[in-house]
Amino acid sequence: MGLPNHSRRRKVASSDPQLETVRRAILELDPNGIRIGQVLRDTIDQLLDGVHTGRYKWDQLFKTEKTHAGTLVEINLQREFKFKDGALLDYSIKDIEADCKFSQSLYGWMIPPEAEDHLCLAVWASDEKSMWSAGLVRASKQHLSSGENRDRKRTLSQTGRGAITWLFENHPLPPNVFLRLAPEKVDHILDTTKSGQERVNRLFMQARELIISRAAVATAAQQDDFMKRVRENGGAREKLRRFGVVILGHEHRELARALKLAVPEKGEFVSVQLVRVPAESSRPAVIIEEERWAVALPGEPMMTAPKLPRAAP
Repeated sequence: MGLPNHSRRRKVASSDPQLETVRRAILELDPNGIRIGQVLRDTIDQLLDGVHTGRYKWDQLFKTEKTHAGTLVEINLQREFKFKDGALLDYSIKDIEADCKFSQSLYGWMIPPEAEDHLCLAVWASDEKSMWSAGLVRASKQHLSSGENRDRKRTLSQTGRGAITWLFENHPLPPNVFLRLAPEKVDHILDTTKSGQERVNRLFMQARELIISRAAVATAAQQDDFMKRVRENGGAREKLRRFGVVILGHEHRELARALKLAVPEKGEFVSVQLVRVPAESSRPAVIIEEERWAVALPGEPMMTAPKLPRAAP
């Protein structure tokens, strides 16, 4: 999943050398799509602005905010990759003009008249599906639909859709933890009658063993000092220990790997309930405070969890 069609890539390279030049330039900057995926995740979170609004899904955005998404994707990709401004279009990549188009609906890109016959970087992302795609296509007449809107913008025709050279297709989008939980659990977490600290505690209790981003913590806390709600000294790490729950950050990646959990990157967390296990146990385990700890199985008794080291040993 996520790999472009190599035979089509070679065909396009021979017929459109400018497209091939831009394709190579982008893949040199982001060979695995990690940077583009993170820009899209951050842009969606920027629009949701959960720390101030408590919103966590696309449908909660206003129409004007959804319209603004394309501009933010364009700006944030340019900031990430340091693309030069184009003379006519959004970017100049290796001295080749390219327009950036984003749509939350696959193939929903609207191509303006000034982009006709130029390259378009077409980007799609769906938070609900936790996927994104990005490809290059030349907006030639045969690749555009015959109809246009009142701004004279057109969509890709069937031929145009087939002419896209995918840089990354159906790549995983960094997850939105709230969309992986049952609605009743989300309602429980985001209960506005509770304090920011209590909402963060509930997030780490209800979303155990899932990647939890800083943005998700901010959405739960709805406070500018949201990271304080995670830490020791009164935060979730201290308050949840009595329930056997620890919160792993990027500094605990080796612990996460040893326990066969999702591995948090910088700015991410994974909470998990632990239990002591004997030395002869075959379960994946880690040594903390001179005792062996494993991921709790359903029905195992709750016990106070150990205090995690500041960094994995």
